[in-house]
Amino acid sequence: MLKSFSINKASGKMDLKITNGQILELDSDTESNLLLGKIFNLLSLESLSNLLTFNFSTFTKSGFLFDMLQGIVQLDNGILSTHEVEIDSPVA
Repeated sequence: MLKSFSINKASGKMDLKITNGQILELDSDTESNLLLGKIFNLLSLESLSNLLTFNFSTFTKSGFLFDMLQGIVQLDNGILSTHEVEIDSPVA
């Protein structure tokens, strides 16, 4: 039974893998950079198959769509950090 808990003393490590996700809210600077990436992506050969099948979801959905996000989340004495984070996304 847990008698007392202190976030300042908490520690742990977790391997994280999320597929087919979306980050819904981004700050305005990040949204601007993401828009530029979407424009460059329109010009890429990789997006040609999506355009030919009329799949515009990469360009029309708000936020940041990703195919895979993985990394290590670590909590040491109440301090949360991430390591080896990788994001695979159709947007440049």
